Amino acid sequence: MNPIERPKGVKLYKKQKAQKQSSDNANLKVKLNVSDEVSFVKSEKNQDTSLQSSKKRKHNRNMNEEVEDSHDMINNGPAKNWEVKVGKKKRNETTTSQSNVPIKSILKKRQSESVDSNPKKKAKIEGLTGKERKMLHLNKKKKEKDSNKVNDISAKFEEAIKKGNLSKKEWKQLKKERKMLKMQKKGKGEHFELTQTLKNLWEDLRREDCKSEKKSQLLKQACDLLKGRVKEFTFAHDTVRVLECILSEGAETHHALLFDELKNDIIPLSKSKYGKFFVQKLLKYGSKQQKEHVMKAFHGKVVKLIRHTEAAEVVEMAFNECANATQRFELVQEFYDPTYMYFKNHEVSSLNELLEKEPGKKPSIIKRMKEELMKMLDKSVVKHSIVHHVLWQFMVHADPASKSEIIEAVRDVVPEILHTKDGSRVGMHCVWYGTLKDRKVIIKSMKTFVTKIAMEEHGHMVLLALFHCFDDTVFLEKHIIKELVSHLLKISQNSGEKKKKDKKGKEETDGGEKEETDGGEKAKTDGTDGEKQDNKGRGEKDLLLEFLQNVHAKRVLIYLLNPKDLHYIQPDVINILKQGDDNSTSKKDPEIRCSELKAIIAGPLLNLIESNIERFYTNNAFCLFTMVILQHTVGNSRKAFKAIADLVVEPYTPENKNTHPIEHSGSHFMYKKLIIQDGDESLDDVKFSEVLIETVPKMVFKSWMECNRGAFLLVRLLETGIPSVVARVKEELTGCKKYLSKKPYKGAELLIEKLKLNK
Repeated sequence: MNPIERPKGVKLYKKQKAQKQSSDNANLKVKLNVSDEVSFVKSEKNQDTSLQSSKKRKHNRNMNEEVEDSHDMINNGPAKNWEVKVGKKKRNETTTSQSNVPIKSILKKRQSESVDSNPKKKAKIEGLTGKERKMLHLNKKKKEKDSNKVNDISAKFEEAIKKGNLSKKEWKQLKKERKMLKMQKKGKGEHFELTQTLKNLWEDLRREDCKSEKKSQLLKQACDLLKGRVKEFTFAHDTVRVLECILSEGAETHHALLFDELKNDIIPLSKSKYGKFFVQKLLKYGSKQQKEHVMKAFHGKVVKLIRHTEAAEVVEMAFNECANATQRFELVQEFYDPTYMYFKNHEVSSLNELLEKEPGKKPSIIKRMKEELMKMLDKSVVKHSIVHHVLWQFMVHADPASKSEIIEAVRDVVPEILHTKDGSRVGMHCVWYGTLKDRKVIIKSMKTFVTKIAMEEHGHMVLLALFHCFDDTVFLEKHIIKELVSHLLKISQNSGEKKKKDKKGKEETDGGEKEETDGGEKAKTDGTDGEKQDNKGRGEKDLLLEFLQNVHAKRVLIYLLNPKDLHYIQPDVINILKQGDDNSTSKKDPEIRCSELKAIIAGPLLNLIESNIERFYTNNAFCLFTMVILQHTVGNSRKAFKAIADLVVEPYTPENKNTHPIEHSGSHFMYKKLIIQDGDESLDDVKFSEVLIETVPKMVFKSWMECNRGAFLLVRLLETGIPSVVARVKEELTGCKKYLSKKPYKGAELLIEKLKLNK
């Protein structure tokens, strides 16, 4: 082997040696860091080993003496070897004894630490006076007594269960004692008894039948218990209700007591899960000065509080319900610039005035508003009106680039901000100035909420904005119109099925009543089932009528048919929608878009009329809605006309005058308008008057002479000028002039005149 080259295994050997050494050191550390009990056991073992080592030392000493004595007698060689061996043994013993010394000292320290495990506690006890030591001793004894009490009562309880000889009163008392002692043992806070008494007072205080004298006594008792300790009971879910009740039921003196103790803790209370309710009640029932103090407490912290889930509700209530115009602007100013957190601008009352006065600040204000809004839009606090107000202000004054960034962030949460005026305007701005992708995302985000949005005062305006400027009518049909119409048809079908079941239920109940007279028990069950079905049917019916009677929902449906109908689409609404006409995304001609939407909605609405007119002809709102739909739909209306004509197939008699459609105000107005529409120039080939004379049997028109409204309808039929209709009416009324002249109502006079003219 070349002497210069090292063998390949040397490096590996050194590495293994180093690893072994480090593992030995780690083991030694682990041994030193063992728990007290293990160290104590090891110390005993070490003592045993030290005794053994001392015995070995004595034995070695004797051996050394023997070696010295025999040194002269034996030769030098073996003696030297012997001395070398003995020396090696000695060296090993000395090294072990030296290594045992630090371990022993560490073990002694550990033993002393185990005796005095908590030196701070010991120091505390040593520092106490005699009186304090006595109190500590008594507390310990009390705890022992309480635990013994609990054990005794639990033993009694178990014995009572085994015997089962206790009366009801004794059983209740035993349970009560056991519960109270358990509560004490759990240690539910030092205020447990006080909270129990406060809650009992609250239970009596919040009752409606609590008299004013008793109420004042209860309030006085509660305030006396709370005096100086109000803050301790404000952050718990049960005791804060007591404070809320005092604010709602108490006088100004009671309010002042609570307010004086908590006026410096408005912000922590607002952030608390339960304390926020106290601040909300204070804003509702507090005096003017107390409300102003709460408002001022928010100054400088509005932006942070809005981002806090609990505190945002308090700020929202202050902004929306309690603050006046100047206080609102003071709260909103903090979104404009950090300087307004500490120095409020009282010279202006809106952002418009501020930008007119200081136009150089506009870029910094827009930048600051964008930064703060971007932090909030992905949180639940986006539903609050103060955020909507800031968003709307930003949309009005921001440049197109900043606006597009906010639109991209807002488009997913548009349904959450539509319930306020400012929020709906933000949604409309997103529709007008957003890209095609933004518009589609907004439409998709409305899934399952379309009917609710259509019925909202402000939310329905966003739907109108979509119908006004969104070119892809197929996409609108798929995601909005289909959901809207399917909801209506589903309700009408359910209510129709319920009505059929109701008829069966009534028949069963009639049969049940007969059986009940005979003593049968089935009648009762049948009757109750019929009542339940009746209530369900009424619920479905009410849902449909609620939607159709809603002004905003009706406006949405009629806008799809005729966006220029001034009876339902007011000029103010049209002016608002015209603000989006200058957008760069819409390309389609508005008239083509309107005709496409009309074709989509006409069919389902006619089906709705056809399936529900029989049940809702007595409802004025439904009749007006039917009339409007039939006025604006062209073609495919024959089935709907037939369903309306079927209502008057039966002749009018004095017996059915209260239920006949021609005598009811709403349905009579609908018939009159539909007949007048036939006389005007209309594009529809199907005429209601023609369908009416085809459907109604002969001699039914003659019975209409018996009432004033029926006579007026006959006059309208004669005025249509349609030959077949005029001929049919004249045929049935031949020889009735003398009879009509005896009738006292105005309709009969007009009918005689028309018959004379049409000879």
